[in-house]
Amino acid sequence: MRHFSTISELHRANNYRPPENPLISLIRCDKGNSCPIADSEFTSDFYMIRLKKTKSGTYKNYSALSFAGPRQVVEIRGIETEENGLTIYFHEDLLIGHPLRQVIGNFSYFDRDSYEAMRLSAKEEQIIWELFNKIESECHSNQDEYTRGIMLSHIESILKYAQRFYKRQFISG
Repeated sequence: MRHFSTISELHRANNYRPPENPLISLIRCDKGNSCPIADSEFTSDFYMIRLKKTKSGTYKNYSALSFAGPRQVVEIRGIETEENGLTIYFHEDLLIGHPLRQVIGNFSYFDRDSYEAMRLSAKEEQIIWELFNKIESECHSNQDEYTRGIMLSHIESILKYAQRFYKRQFISG
């Protein structure tokens, strides 16, 4: 099984262009940027947040949010994605000295298998896209001493919203 120590290694292996920041990668899949996901299995030294709309595989025809943590096995098999999707990879070193490092272990979905995905409503998907767009805008701007903190704040917001979305699945109404 392949292990990626850096995000740059992952990019090279998948023929992506080099990341603008070696500690974070934002991959957008849309009409202009196809993101085929080949069958693969790997581990890494970074976190992964992925939102995808699938047209085949276990989670068919809806938006699914999935997570993986450092050194967790990520297994992708038999999935074809629709046009819109996103992936955020962030290296565990990005968290050094930031409060998120102390609490990221509290988000239990990083302990699940990477193929376990959380189904999202259209409204929930929109929230994730808005936060991704803010991270992307910050990452592509002239980076300064505030950039890292702002990006991590938006990532933490995604994690908190995901916790809310996960818990709402168990609320009977």
